[in-house]
Amino acid sequence: MSWHVLGLPDGRGGMPSPWLLHWAQRHGVEQVPQHDWQRPLRGDWMMQLEEAVLRHPRVVLVADQLACHLVAAWAAHSRLTKRVLAAWLVATPALARAEDKARLPSWFPVVRKPLPFPAWSVAAEADAPVQDWGAQIVPLAGPNSDEPAWQAGWDSLQSQTVELIETN
Repeated sequence: MSWHVLGLPDGRGGMPSPWLLHWAQRHGVEQVPQHDWQRPLRGDWMMQLEEAVLRHPRVVLVADQLACHLVAAWAAHSRLTKRVLAAWLVATPALARAEDKARLPSWFPVVRKPLPFPAWSVAAEADAPVQDWGAQIVPLAGPNSDEPAWQAGWDSLQSQTVELIETN
């Protein structure tokens, strides 16, 4: 049984994280684009995610930083959530500072509903809403520029997803 991995970059700097680019190059992870990397709009990016999920019958979402909030917002509104096997949420920000609200107004209010699919959280900020989303906390360091961490993260994603499929 196969699935397609959709990568959701942070969205606040114009480039995906090096580890997500590495996964795209080495493992074929499809990057879900957005229209404005300098001022990401939640609704616009939700539409991009909707279109990407629509192209594949079974997906695993891998979200980095701000994109973790994208997954929660999209899941609260989409009718395609049954296509999502699971989500990996890496370095979820809390979005609790006044500067976050000023810089990212379309991302508020923060969605706090449980996700309708299994999710794992790696290296989230202390007040990030990952527990509200029902994400299982994985006690690993988030991916970084260290090659073994990239591979260990990919191996963990694969084994957790296979285990999830086999038990359901």
